[in-house]
Amino acid sequence: MANAFRSIPELLADVPVGTSKNFPAVVSETSQTPFVDVHYNHDYGTSIEWKNRPAFQELPWSGSREKPRIGVWDVVEPDLAFSRKADKLVDFYSTGTGAFILSDSLASLIETLDPNSVESRPVSVRARDRNVTYRFCMPVRSLSVIDTSRTTVRITDERFGSEWLRSVKFDQPVCFDESALGGIHSFSDVDLANRWIWSQVLVNSAKIANMRGLYTSKPGSVAGEIDRL
Repeated sequence: MANAFRSIPELLADVPVGTSKNFPAVVSETSQTPFVDVHYNHDYGTSIEWKNRPAFQELPWSGSREKPRIGVWDVVEPDLAFSRKADKLVDFYSTGTGAFILSDSLASLIETLDPNSVESRPVSVRARDRNVTYRFCMPVRSLSVIDTSRTTVRITDERFGSEWLRSVKFDQPVCFDESALGGIHSFSDVDLANRWIWSQVLVNSAKIANMRGLYTSKPGSVAGEIDRL
């Protein structure tokens, strides 16, 4: 894609190993973002418990420059429980990993608006009174579309033993290259580990369909709430 700004790989190549560098944004962002971060809405209280959660290094992972993706089919079948009755379940839950737990209705809505954008695995949630079929989901796309002209990027190297560990950090929130995201409503970015980014169009569709269980913020941030469903 043709950009008027330098890509993050280009910025990484500009920083010698063992050093750190700050790349300030050169354009102020004032417009409302058409893409948002999605999070579980704790207003609904009790969440779904993942009883057989894998060890940390084996958890679902959306993928980064250093660590390959661990998808929803790469883990043992999740044992999921909900301590309340099934009618208290909502449509969206976070697991604190690259995977999310969605109702069939919400998963179908995303599939209709953006086909093949979600890796989905059927799972059973044991509520107090009955079992309910949900979907264990992750975004399929893992892109590199952060607009560095509107996002301050900090590249830091820290020594761990005999090696340097490089990280890419941001002054939140981040901005995306919207010219590269035409027709896309659901994705993750390799430099925002385990975040699920939705278009505002998708959020509005979820509102209309009376989906519950999530709130949204500007990408790369958990603060600055935009919508609460």
